Amino acid sequence: KKDELDQYNHQYKERKGQLQNNPQVIALKVDIADLNEQKKDLEETLSGHLINYHSLTNSTSFDTSEGDQWEFVIKAKIKKK
Repeated sequence: KKDELDQYNHQYKERKGQLQNNPQVIALKVDIADLNEQKKDLEETLSGHLINYHSLTNSTSFDTSEGDQWEFVIKAKIKKK
């Protein structure tokens, strides 16, 4: 049993290494990182717009062009200087 498990673990690690070195996998990882960065930027921009909207209207909801109403929350974060 232990030999089988060791062999399986070795095969798993070998295959994982092959996949991580695959150009398609590398390209996908880069694409995912880029998309995550874009998502973060969009979330920060949206957050800024919602904070501005809240300061102008004192409201935490807005109507969409489709007629739906969306609510949002304002959160504060503490940062070191």
